[in-house]
Amino acid sequence: KILDYYDQMLAIHYDPIVHINRSLVVLQLNGPQQAIHELNRIKETTEVKAYPIYHMALGTICNQTGDLKKARVHFQNAKDLTSSEAEKRLINDKILRLPV
Repeated sequence: KILDYYDQMLAIHYDPIVHINRSLVVLQLNGPQQAIHELNRIKETTEVKAYPIYHMALGTICNQTGDLKKARVHFQNAKDLTSSEAEKRLINDKILRLPV
């Protein structure tokens, strides 16, 4: 049902951040491959590589698939892109919690 709400929001007005958040719902409902497909659809329409949340989403997906090297890279990219000190601390915690 929550996926329907995201679809409704996107139908009213497209927003890449909403689409990224939608991909995280897809991750929970349909798994990492479908979530990556969703993120790739965003990439086709918007320059999302400049968004920290995009890299956070990819890091989360990679972490769930066990690709810790890519997860670490995406989390670091998100940390480098954000100007928020609170976000930097949150992301750093995620990086530190990744298994070695």
